[in-house]
Amino acid sequence: MELIRKKIKFKNTIDFNFVSNALDTDSHLSLFSGLWQNDNIMQSVIQIRNVDKNEKFKYVYDQLKKHCNKKQKKYELDILCLG
Repeated sequence: MELIRKKIKFKNTIDFNFVSNALDTDSHLSLFSGLWQNDNIMQSVIQIRNVDKNEKFKYVYDQLKKHCNKKQKKYELDILCLG
């Protein structure tokens, strides 16, 4: 990850506030995974699907595609949020 941070200059800090504001503007499919049943909800992982289609993530998606997808294959960008 450190190599990517040095290579890609993000316009905004990618933090909780950025993610929550971006997700607030659009509707995304989300999935629970991990130990989310009963009393273990805070040990779960939430997968937020297809954020590449969100305008606020477009720059992030384009930069990752440019630097990490050398063969320019089609892909989707998901976010994993830890509980």
